[in-house]
Amino acid sequence: MKRVFVALTLLVSTAAFAPAGAQSPAARDAVKASPAYGALVGRRVTVEVALAELLESYTPGHPAVARRRAELQIIEREMAKLGAVRPRRLTEAYGDLLLRKINTEVELRELLATLTPSHPDVKRKRVELAAVERGLAALSR
Repeated sequence: MKRVFVALTLLVSTAAFAPAGAQSPAARDAVKASPAYGALVGRRVTVEVALAELLESYTPGHPAVARRRAELQIIEREMAKLGAVRPRRLTEAYGDLLLRKINTEVELRELLATLTPSHPDVKRKRVELAAVERGLAALSR
């Protein structure tokens, strides 16, 4: 029951979330109605529920908790940035790339926690992140 309550609370809070920037209500509504925004909201809810479940068993300093919190920060940053993209460009493909970017950034943070920036795995992850960002840029034009 507690998990259902947490999930409902999170859904209500994400529904009230508005992308940053001075946009008209129609533009904000168009962004919120986009498949890309929906993908981010869905992932955000999933991560928030997972975080709540983890906090039932682990301390706030546990690596799994830290990973979920980092992912939430990245998701919220990307949601705020969606206001700068033309709503018609916020397709399902754009949302998929955003989710991949978020996952890649989380993985890069985890690698950097244990490896040096010059490590080959870190370099590969940075190359992957750059490729995803180029894809997002191409879709947002």
